[in-house]
Amino acid sequence: MPQTSLLHKLVEQQVDRSTYAEAFRCGDEVVSYGGLDELANRIAHRLLADGVRPEDRVAICLRRGPNLIATILGVLKAGACYVPIDPAYPASRISYLARDSRARLVITERELASRVSEVRTVRCIDDLDLATAPAHRPDVRVDPRCLAYIIYTSGSTGRPKGVAIEHRSAAALLRWARDAFPWPQLDGVLAATSVCFDLSVFEIFAPLAWGGRFVLVPDVLQILRLPPDAKVRLVNTVPSAMSELLGVGGLPADLAIVCLAGEALTSALVERVGRLPHVRRILNLYGPSEDTTYSTCAELESADPGTPSIGAPLPGTRAYVLDEQLRPVPPGAVGELFLAGAGLARAYFGRPAETASRFLPDPFDRTPGGRMYRTGDRVRQRTDRQLAFVGRTDEQVKVRGYRIELGEVAAALQAVPGIRQAAATVVTGPGGDTRLVGYVVGDAVVDRAAVVAHLRTRIPGHLIPAHIVGLATLPTTPNGKVDRAALPPPQWSTGTRAVGTSTPSGEDEVHATSSAVWQELLGVWPGRTDDFFALGGDSLSATRAISRLRSRLHADLAVGALFEHPTFDSFTAHVRAAPRRPARPASITRAVAGPLSFGQQRLWFLDQLTPEGTAYLITAVVEVRSMGTAAQLEAALGDVVARHEAFRTSFHWRGDAPMRQAHPRATVPVTRVAVAATVDLQEQLRHVAADTAATPMDLETAPLLRCRIVVVAGRPVALVFTTHHIVFDAWSLNVFVRELGSCYERRIQGSPLAPTGSYATVDAGTRQREWLASAAGRAALDAMVASLRTAPHFLALPTDRPRPVDRGHSGAFLLSALPASAANAASAIARRHGATLYMVGLAAFAALLGTWSGQGQMVIGTAFAGRTDLATEEHIGCFVNTVALCIDARPDLGFGVLLAQVRETALFGLAHQDVPFEKVVERLQLPRTTGHQPLVQVAFGVQNTAPATYEGATVGLRAWEVQSQDARLDLTLWLEQKDSQVEALWTYSTELFGPATVARLHHRFGHLLAAAVEDEHRPITELVADSDQTYRDKERR
Repeated sequence: MPQTSLLHKLVEQQVDRSTYAEAFRCGDEVVSYGGLDELANRIAHRLLADGVRPEDRVAICLRRGPNLIATILGVLKAGACYVPIDPAYPASRISYLARDSRARLVITERELASRVSEVRTVRCIDDLDLATAPAHRPDVRVDPRCLAYIIYTSGSTGRPKGVAIEHRSAAALLRWARDAFPWPQLDGVLAATSVCFDLSVFEIFAPLAWGGRFVLVPDVLQILRLPPDAKVRLVNTVPSAMSELLGVGGLPADLAIVCLAGEALTSALVERVGRLPHVRRILNLYGPSEDTTYSTCAELESADPGTPSIGAPLPGTRAYVLDEQLRPVPPGAVGELFLAGAGLARAYFGRPAETASRFLPDPFDRTPGGRMYRTGDRVRQRTDRQLAFVGRTDEQVKVRGYRIELGEVAAALQAVPGIRQAAATVVTGPGGDTRLVGYVVGDAVVDRAAVVAHLRTRIPGHLIPAHIVGLATLPTTPNGKVDRAALPPPQWSTGTRAVGTSTPSGEDEVHATSSAVWQELLGVWPGRTDDFFALGGDSLSATRAISRLRSRLHADLAVGALFEHPTFDSFTAHVRAAPRRPARPASITRAVAGPLSFGQQRLWFLDQLTPEGTAYLITAVVEVRSMGTAAQLEAALGDVVARHEAFRTSFHWRGDAPMRQAHPRATVPVTRVAVAATVDLQEQLRHVAADTAATPMDLETAPLLRCRIVVVAGRPVALVFTTHHIVFDAWSLNVFVRELGSCYERRIQGSPLAPTGSYATVDAGTRQREWLASAAGRAALDAMVASLRTAPHFLALPTDRPRPVDRGHSGAFLLSALPASAANAASAIARRHGATLYMVGLAAFAALLGTWSGQGQMVIGTAFAGRTDLATEEHIGCFVNTVALCIDARPDLGFGVLLAQVRETALFGLAHQDVPFEKVVERLQLPRTTGHQPLVQVAFGVQNTAPATYEGATVGLRAWEVQSQDARLDLTLWLEQKDSQVEALWTYSTELFGPATVARLHHRFGHLLAAAVEDEHRPITELVADSDQTYRDKERR
């Protein structure tokens, strides 16, 4: 058949080849090519009788089903352009889209007619009497340059804008799809994307144009509910949805091709998908609607290191990486991506000014009238000529996969009665997630619930801010524009239910405050029967919730209260019944000199013993995305040091004890490292980090911080820094990144953040001593010592090598994911027992060590953040405290019995986490030896802090701590939940153990968990014996 560039003609050619073959299915209904063609022909004839002509716009507002697909095809057969409208949109938006597209008519259903009542011409498909309409193909002349569809995207002016796509551009996409996915790869495409988004064009028309088949579903999660005969072979979705799919049940066995698009893709997700044995291809697809769905493509391998690229341009597409003067940047340098070629849209419909600003003359194309599209995306070309995505240049953002123009959100907020001014931005929430935030200036106190209720009638849900912040005025730049970098972050610590002080109707102060705290920490407003831990809470967030409620309600709450009362109703009842205590004055001590905390004191003595040691240095890499300079980043670093006293603190011997000395200012030693664009950046960062961490740090000289700025082609791409644990802990990394991001943005804007007393170091040493001297502190210390009085103070693990008399810190680590069966088992056991991943993991760790050592009772250390005082949450410093837990893991116990005991022990530790470990060791009067650490030689923990990231208007940061090769203890295990996966990090002393031993421990740990969920009454010794047998079987294979 002759080649055509018309969408409907491509489908008709397949109809003539495969009239009776299945075109698509929806639920139980299977539609053949011939049946689809006939229904579309009848619809086209009715449209023509209604006066529809080529290039007329016909809006389609139908629910997902066969009629939707046939109507789209029928509109094209009539020579018209289809404009998809989601029936779930607010009525005002439906009316706007129909008016803005100047639709000749709207096709809907009788049940939906009330939603389009404001539109002048409406046709209900139920009333078209299609049975009597002609069934042959209408004879309508359509040029490939005619419009095929208009897809509306978020608009920067506050109005959505329609991207007008011609037939020839869509046909070019389909020709690429034919070559990229040869038969039978298009036989079973999941069509899960709304027709209002351009991914649907690929999902529907690629199979229909080339004789394939698609499965129409409401959303991508429905793939898990499809019958086996659906045989979905290809899924096309956003990474966040794919991650959710893997988390709730994996992918069907027929699925062979996974296409990911619409969001930044991580190598971790690629690796997870690649581990599925039936998945043969993973593609990362990039492209704006303005270039017809896809512009570049990368075929990925799960073993590829580093961040996945967005690939190379599709056939017929050209990609330019240009600077601000539209000049090509050298390979490896960051520039803005411009696209040209066959896929470019005609225009923004009815928006000539916006079209001219984004579709520019192509200076590299000799064809008259050649154009290129300014994407607003910043990329760099790698040495393999693949493109790497870096970030955005404008106000367009991505939240949960949705492309959002902040101007549209601001315009919707400003349209709310009583709001005079509004702005919007995205911030990193307390859980590390990206949240959309609205800022409003109102005539009076505005109830957030009322604002949201109004927005729900005007804009789709993904455009509604998660938080509303009330301001007296909006900050502006010198030219009068809103200064987004100066917008204050939401006050997570004070709740965001209302802009003002009103309490929602029917709620008392306890209900309102508790609800706000749950929302801050979990990201959702709780229902009466919601369970804190089922919503994603853990030990850390439970501790933070209690500290917030203690501060706001002055309630005398135990740290473990949420474990005893996990549902919202039962918890608020407990809070109401709790006694109240006097409010403590909110003051931050700014003593120039003062005593060390007991934890700092121990670190200071260790440093004195081995001043040449580096075991207690912390090194991290902060990856940087911005348009700022290295000088501005260095200045921002100085601002952070000025705002956080910890970095400006030195440590000295004064009289008979070490003391800390705070300095008014300190200059950070910063060096710049220029890296060629052609080298492997991640590998280079590891080298720089290792070099930065190799030199000991003098605790008597402030600042206790040294930095290197890594520069590529004159732009900063990373900050590598080393500090000492005596002033910095794991929690501090998140605070540091948030502070650095804010200061860097303000430096770029030319309005640096000033030092402020609120960021002075809390005098932890003095407060700790005051608390220990109080009745509560003395009782807590007595209880902790009593719990350990009869515990064995040494755990004699079988070692591969004799324990040296003087054990050093030489170590290694094993990082490996637990098998899915083990991760799922841990979650199931936790739900069954009202426990957390930490408690289940601790029980399994104790069971493993008990059977391995033959020592049923043992002490296991666990690290608590030590920030039970709300005032410490936004401070850089060393607050972490080790809590020693005595656990009885006799081999004859069942795992369920052990877990119940461990749960109680863990709650005891949680309630006593402020008791300094050093004071416990001192009270126990343990003999000291250089061969092992006192009391605690093994430790366990769960990493449950949010990723250290910052996403602002002009700056993006992502930090990760460099894993140390030092082993402070004999053996430690850290678990970290990543989506549905649980990663295990084993750190071990190489003076005692070899890698094979630790690999066996990892296997036994995972198998023990998987076996425990099947029969938690079996003795621990049998569960471990089974794991040993499976490991031996595995080695023999």
